[in-house]
Amino acid sequence: SRIKLMMPQSHGTATITTGNPPYVRVKMEEFANLGYQTVKCRNLSAFFVEQAIEITEIGGVVSQILPLSLIDSHSMKSFRNVLESRCSSIDIESYDCVPGYIFDQGKIGSNTNKAITQRAAIVTARTGESDLARLRATRLIRWGSKERDLLFENVSKVEIPGDLRTNHRFPKIGDEKTLSVFMKINAHPRTMEDLLCENSSMKLFVPKAIRYFATASRDDLKRSQTVIGFDDELSRNLAQILINSSYFYWYWRIYGSGFQISKQNLYSLPVPSLERVEMFDKRISVMSSLLEEKKLELAVTKQNKRSIRNIKYDNDPILMDKLDSLVCSLFDIDENFAFHSSKQKTLQSFDSINQ
Repeated sequence: SRIKLMMPQSHGTATITTGNPPYVRVKMEEFANLGYQTVKCRNLSAFFVEQAIEITEIGGVVSQILPLSLIDSHSMKSFRNVLESRCSSIDIESYDCVPGYIFDQGKIGSNTNKAITQRAAIVTARTGESDLARLRATRLIRWGSKERDLLFENVSKVEIPGDLRTNHRFPKIGDEKTLSVFMKINAHPRTMEDLLCENSSMKLFVPKAIRYFATASRDDLKRSQTVIGFDDELSRNLAQILINSSYFYWYWRIYGSGFQISKQNLYSLPVPSLERVEMFDKRISVMSSLLEEKKLELAVTKQNKRSIRNIKYDNDPILMDKLDSLVCSLFDIDENFAFHSSKQKTLQSFDSINQ
């Protein structure tokens, strides 16, 4: 009614609705009777966007700056369902918060632990129902603080096909080459979950915390971690190689939260066919043994209230090249594909690798 008063010609609907709604978690029961399809998200941002779609004319545009969790979190699936069912096209730009971040307000108050470092997504959608909304997306973008003025120039996006969006997952892919490799890898029917066995003494320990590398260790690192078990040595060795390589990190940047490694991230990781694994079983064994030989040399300890152990294989670039090369062979993709570009901290370094 307020829109109609301000713009009588609009008949009470907006042509363009923009916003930066509050990033606030709420109790679902407080909103359960309001009819929101996104109520299970328990997030005010989701409710704001659903309302924005409601008041925007068919064919109009809704553009909002949102927490990244709405794009990649399993708990926000109903929000993505609303976007796909009530919009004809969706554009998503995803931005990380390290080392540079969208809301450049630094520390707040006297507590230096409180900084505004929100991972954010800019979602621009055209309203209107369709059989399958057209989705275009960027990668999860990192940049240095000095690059802020360049951040929105030449933002690379790619159209995401429907078969990569099962269960309303929105992969963060920003270029055709990455999309092509991802589709080829995703076509493999097996996932990490197919290799796992719950009651097994043959284990890998995967720390949940992640910044610029991921680790899978045969030794218990005595920290917050996911423990996965295997029936046989070849499966354990394969998983150890895939997770420690740049490949898993690359996959996590596409489907993960940018914050922690979840079980879903691990279990859904595509793995090579059994035929390809058997073809390279000797290389897999040698590489896994090399990881074990290097683990003491590349062990790191971080002091944060207590000692936190890890193995930073990334400190050995030759080893990482060998790992990534083996992964490319296992999936039968170009050995020059730069999985490691996903670890770059600046726009410039990412572009230099992908030119």
